[in-house]
Amino acid sequence: IKHSNSGTITLFAKRLDQRQLVIGCADQGKGISMELKKLLLSDEYRGNSIRKDSFRLGYVIIKEIARLLGATLEIESSPAKGTAAYLILVD
Repeated sequence: IKHSNSGTITLFAKRLDQRQLVIGCADQGKGISMELKKLLLSDEYRGNSIRKDSFRLGYVIIKEIARLLGATLEIESSPAKGTAAYLILVD
């Protein structure tokens, strides 16, 4: 919420087909750069390595949940338009 201009966070779940389910959240904040997205999704990322004012542990937790569920984490973002992060689960 601290990075969302409107303070609105949207949660969503939808079935892509009979085997795939998507669950995630989106904000209307400042967005993240492609470089940051790559870092967040990398195997080396462990949090707290980007900014002094944020631990960014949320993505570490989400990545571990994805690993445990056998899901894929995806991040879509546009500067000044916000970010959506979601898991794709397959039956």
